[in-house]
Amino acid sequence: MERRTLALIAAPNPCQLSVPFSPLNLNPQLGGISGSSKHSRQPSKSANQRSEEPMEIWTLKTGKTVLIRPIRPEDEPLMVAFHQSLSEESVYLRYAHLVKLSHRISHDRLSRICHIDTDKEIVLVAEHHQPTTHTPEIVAVGRLNTLPGGKDAEFALLVSDAFQHQGLGAKLLNRLIQIAQLEKRQRVFGEILPENDRMEHLCQKLGFQLHHDLEEGVIIAEIQLPNSPT
Repeated sequence: MERRTLALIAAPNPCQLSVPFSPLNLNPQLGGISGSSKHSRQPSKSANQRSEEPMEIWTLKTGKTVLIRPIRPEDEPLMVAFHQSLSEESVYLRYAHLVKLSHRISHDRLSRICHIDTDKEIVLVAEHHQPTTHTPEIVAVGRLNTLPGGKDAEFALLVSDAFQHQGLGAKLLNRLIQIAQLEKRQRVFGEILPENDRMEHLCQKLGFQLHHDLEEGVIIAEIQLPNSPT
């Protein structure tokens, strides 16, 4: 069983994070959904309704493009390949311990991830197509879990090693925070291992406050969303 939800991300280019936090537009240079009413989310949507929401093609620093979209039930084989691509370091920084590949790609586990309860969780993936074969592959996953009570949401990110250091994690986190605001969450937070300096730096750039949890041995990154009580 996964003992902890942690965020893993490579540090993006600081110039991509220069725009201050503002309602429905955390960072225009990272793109994202606008504040127009046609994109407003209503509670208790079905999985099919979620899958019809706007998708976005985004260009990495290298010039490669990815499609950012909600996860789908048919993504399980792509998620298997995604986990097979991860280094031990990436796995450790995400889960705080080395979760065996056999567990990460088990059908029971991936089935739950690909068939999410959309009232409680949002999962976005970044899909890249191989330039020669046009074969799709998932290269990053971002999750937003709403806690009981509906006020707080916990984020987690995982980026394939080959696609780190390209701003992709920053893009996903930006989108997750925007979604949390549209869902009227009051606070978004994540747990970071102390040795994950890149993630700490990113969260600070996006306006998160960092707090050391000495008992748990992690850093808590949290941000209060606009119009929420402080």
